[in-house]
Amino acid sequence: MGYQGTKAKMSYSFSKIIPNTDSVYIENEKFKSLFGEDANTLVLGVQTDKLFNIDFYNDWYRLGKAIKNISINFRGTLNMPIKDVLSVAHLPILVRNDSLKRFDVMEMVPERVNTQAELNKLKEKIFDQTFYDGLLLNKKSNASIMHITFDSEVLNSESRIEVVNKIKDITALHMKKHNTEIHYSGLPFIRTVMATKVKNELIAFIFLALLSTAVILFILFRSLYMVVFPVCVVIMGVMWSMGLISLLGYKVTILTGLIPPLIVVIGIPNCIYLLNRYHTEFVKHGNKIRAWSRVIEKVGVATFFTNLTTSVGFGVFFLTESAILKEFGLVAGISIMVTFVISLLFIPIIFKFLPKPSKIQTKYLDNNIMDRFILFIANRVLKGRRLVFTITIIVVLVSIVGMMRIKVEGFIVDDIPHDTKEYKDLIFFESNFNGVMPFEILISSANGGKFVGKKQQSLVKKMERAQRIIESHNEFSRSLSLADGYKLINQAYHNGNDKFYKLPRSMDLVKMKKYLKEDDSRGLGNKLMKKFVVDSSRFFRIKTQVQDLGSVHLPELRDSIQKKLLKVFDPQVYDVKLTGTSIVFIAGNAYLVKSLIQSLVLAFLIIALIMAWMFRSGKMLFVCLIPNTIPLIITAGIMGYFNIPLKPSTVLVFSVAYGIAVDTSIHFLAKFQQEIDRHSWDTAKTILAALQETGKSMIYNSMILFCGFFIFTFSSFGGTVALGLLSSITLITAMFTNTILLPSLLMKIEGTIKNKGLNKTGSKLFIKDEI
Repeated sequence: MGYQGTKAKMSYSFSKIIPNTDSVYIENEKFKSLFGEDANTLVLGVQTDKLFNIDFYNDWYRLGKAIKNISINFRGTLNMPIKDVLSVAHLPILVRNDSLKRFDVMEMVPERVNTQAELNKLKEKIFDQTFYDGLLLNKKSNASIMHITFDSEVLNSESRIEVVNKIKDITALHMKKHNTEIHYSGLPFIRTVMATKVKNELIAFIFLALLSTAVILFILFRSLYMVVFPVCVVIMGVMWSMGLISLLGYKVTILTGLIPPLIVVIGIPNCIYLLNRYHTEFVKHGNKIRAWSRVIEKVGVATFFTNLTTSVGFGVFFLTESAILKEFGLVAGISIMVTFVISLLFIPIIFKFLPKPSKIQTKYLDNNIMDRFILFIANRVLKGRRLVFTITIIVVLVSIVGMMRIKVEGFIVDDIPHDTKEYKDLIFFESNFNGVMPFEILISSANGGKFVGKKQQSLVKKMERAQRIIESHNEFSRSLSLADGYKLINQAYHNGNDKFYKLPRSMDLVKMKKYLKEDDSRGLGNKLMKKFVVDSSRFFRIKTQVQDLGSVHLPELRDSIQKKLLKVFDPQVYDVKLTGTSIVFIAGNAYLVKSLIQSLVLAFLIIALIMAWMFRSGKMLFVCLIPNTIPLIITAGIMGYFNIPLKPSTVLVFSVAYGIAVDTSIHFLAKFQQEIDRHSWDTAKTILAALQETGKSMIYNSMILFCGFFIFTFSSFGGTVALGLLSSITLITAMFTNTILLPSLLMKIEGTIKNKGLNKTGSKLFIKDEI
C-alpha cells in the first residue's frame, strides 16, 4: 500500500460537485462543448500612470510577447501552452482589405515604439478602439489588464503549475525595474495556488500531526516504546489511505488531502485505549499475557464500535451524489477501520515481545492532578447534578439563540484567506474591472432552428439590449457578444472611425458581408465570429465576468438578470440559459451544503442504530445521544455569534466530529456495563469505578484529538481552518459532556437501571468474567 501511495496524483482540475444528471451541469457541459472552457484566462494587472510612458509600455509589450512564447515539454512533445495574449500593447484590430475583399486581423502595436510622440499617437488610436473599452484599461484609475489564455489540455494538468510559475518569473524579469506591483488572478491562477498549497500542506500536516501526537504520547507515558509503535500504527494507516486513493483511481483534492493527517489524529486514540488498559491490568497482577488477554476482551469490542461510529461519520459522504464527497467518504471510512485492525493486531503483538512496563512507564496512572480532577467530576455527578443540568440547559438555550443567527453562504475563493496577496489581487480586479469569474449566457432557438438573415439581425439587437441590462449592474465586467462583433466590423468597414462603432444598417451589412470569408485563415470568421456564434448560427453567447458575490447574493443577481432577459427574449422564440463557472458554483455550493446536512442526519441515525443494538436499551441510547448532540449545538451557536457561515467546510465538521465524539460515550458506557453487575447494580459505585478506569483515557484522547484537529488551523485555506477550529471546539466540549453530563444522566435513570438491569442481553457484549 505504501508503494501504491507513491503513485497517488494531485488533482489539477475543478472538483466535480454536482452530479452528471443535474441540469446546471448538463447546460455547462453543453456550453463548453460549443465554445470551449470559459475558465481558461489568467489575468495580470497593474495600476500606474506610467502605462503610456515609452519605457514602461515597451516592457509591457515585451512581457506579453515573452509570455506568448513560453514553451514546455507536455506529454513528451514541445508545447506552446499560451494560446493568446491581449493587452493595450497587444491589440488585434480589423483592417478593411479592399483588394482581397476581406477584413484582415492585424496587430496594432509594432515590434517597438521608438519615441514618446509615436506612443502618444498610438494611444489615441488605442482609445478609438471602442471594442476594447473597459476590457483592458480603466481610464479613471489608470489600471490596465493583460489577458492570458491557456490551452485547455495544459489548463487541467500538472503542467499548469509550471506555466504559471514561468509567467511569474518572466513578469518579475521584465517589470522589476519599474517598481510597480503586479496583480495576478483568474481561475487558472487561483486553481494553481490552491493545488500547490494542497500538495505542500499534505506533507506538512502529516508531519505536524505525527509530531504533535508523538510529543503528547511521550509526555503522558514517558517511554519511547509508547511513542514509536503507536506512531508506526498510524503511519501504516496513512500508507493505506494514500494507497486506496491510488488504487481507486482517485486524485488528491483539498478533501482527500486531509485524510492522511486525520488518520494520524484518529488512529492514536486506539493505541491509547489499548495501552492504558494494558498498564492498568498489568499493575494489578504483573502478567503481560493475562493483561493483554483482558485488554482484548474488555476493550476490543468497545474499540471496534468506536471506530465503526467514526467510520460512519466519514463514510456517509459516500452516499451522496457528489464525486468529491464520495471519494472522501469511501477512502476515509475504509482507512479508519483498517487503522483500527492494524492497531488491534500490531500493538498487542509488539508489546508481547517488549520488556514488562517499568514503574516510570506506568507512573502516569498515579497522576495526582488527574486523580483529583476525576474525583472532582465524580463529586459533581454524585452530589451536584442539579447544577450540572442547570448550566447545561442555560448553555444549550444560549447556543440555540446563536444557532438561529447562522447564515448559509459560500464564495468561489472561500478557501483563500483575506489577508493573502491572492485575495487582495482579486479585490483589485473587482474594484477596477468588476470581476473575473466567468458568467455566460447561451442563446439558441426554442425550436432548434438557425438564426440567419433578418432573424440574426433581430437577435443581435436583442443581445445589445441584454448587454445594456447586464452592464447596468456594477457587479459585472464589460460584456461581449456578436453585437460587439458587428459593431467592430462596422468600424473597420469605415476605416477605423470610432463614430461607426455601432450596429450597421441593413444596407451597409449587405456590403460588409462581401468582406466576411469564413474559410480565410486571416479573415474575421476564424478570429472573432466563432467566439460568439457556432454550429451554423444555431448557438450564440454573451460573455462577461462577475464579482465573487457568494452563494447568497449571486443567486439573487442571477434571478434578477433572468427575469429581465425574459422581457427581451420571448421564451416562445428563444431559449436563454445562464451558465458558466459562476453559475455552476452556485448550484454546487447549494448541492454540497444540502448533501452534507443529509449526511449528518444519516450519520446520526446510523450511529443511533448501532448504539441501540449495542446497549439494547432505549433510555441508554437517549442518555448516550444527549451528551454528543449538545456539543454540536454549542458549536453551531458559536458559529452564529461569531458570524461563521454555514458552508461546505463548516457543515463537514458536524458529521465528522459527531462520529468521533460518540467514541468517548461508548468507552464509558462499555466500562459502566462491565462493572454494574460486580457492584450489585449500584449506579453511583459503578460510575465512580468507570470514571477511575476510563476517565484518564477519555481525557487523554480528547487532548490528542483537540491538538490533532487544531493543527489544521495553520492551513492556508479558510475552509480547512474552519474545519480544524470548529472540530477542536466540538471535541473538547464533548469531553466535558461525556465525563460530567453523561454520568449525571445515568444517575438520573438510576431507578430504571436497578429495576431493569440495563437489559442484560445487551450487556453481554461487554461483560466478561474475571480470568
